[in-house]
Amino acid sequence: MIKTLSFITNRYQLLEINDNEILGKIDSIKLKIKLSNCPFIEEVVTQLSNLRTSHIGICKRINSYQSTSPESFISKSFINPIPRSSKEFNITLSSFFAFSLFDAFLYIQNINKINLPYIDKIDLKNNISIIYSRLSCIEFEPIEMYKSIDDSSGYCYLRECFLFNEQQRALKFLIIHGHYYSDRTKNIPQPIYTKNLINYYFKNISNLSQLKYSEMDNVKFNWDTYEVTTCGILENSSALLYLLEKKQGVIENHEQETFVNLMTFTRDIGEVCPPEYLETIALSANAHLLRLVAQCLITINKNE
Repeated sequence: MIKTLSFITNRYQLLEINDNEILGKIDSIKLKIKLSNCPFIEEVVTQLSNLRTSHIGICKRINSYQSTSPESFISKSFINPIPRSSKEFNITLSSFFAFSLFDAFLYIQNINKINLPYIDKIDLKNNISIIYSRLSCIEFEPIEMYKSIDDSSGYCYLRECFLFNEQQRALKFLIIHGHYYSDRTKNIPQPIYTKNLINYYFKNISNLSQLKYSEMDNVKFNWDTYEVTTCGILENSSALLYLLEKKQGVIENHEQETFVNLMTFTRDIGEVCPPEYLETIALSANAHLLRLVAQCLITINKNE
């Protein structure tokens, strides 16, 4: 319910809808379901989906939260939706049960449809499961969520898709791009499901020249694989980070100018790129401009 109310509130803000009556009803619902009893979860949902806050900063705070309370595990599942082990799944499920029976049901259903080999499928044959199957097939279209689609829309969508990750496209988008744009400083190992999904998404690229380093026109959301002709800044940034990870930060001589050009068509690389890759780029740079860019990225990374 908290996520749903946050999604509706965001629509009123982003679509600039002026309807105080509806907003008043939202506030009334918040009082009725007693959100004051779970302020931590409400604040996490609000901050993660708030486009005016630092997404990476919020994710770092969530991951660094050492509490073993249900709120801690629930919050971490928002940014890392795929459990890495059966133990993590059981702890997260127990946390949802402590918070809300319905949310625990949604969590079970989400994990069931992924078919992770280390988690036994929990078969729930009832009417609400049928309703869930029907509703999860409904996909929110970004063109209806935002006033227009441009090169920054993908980042906005990433901030919100945890709110409706029962939808397959939203969950896939969160897994792929959230891998790069959450918090990589913890070096948290990724489950094989996530790795396979990422490798498939970027299967058609192997060098920097295959990325977008010119004006982004006709931007569309690419759900299944990276597409250079229609990608936005977020997808292009994830593609760059994917290649840097594959190359362990090694940039060939003929790619160095391209890397510099890509800085105009990517975002937050200094914040999210592992520092060892940035150091490798700086040490191997032949061009003065690349050395300068690499040092700037390293400085940004150290200040985070």
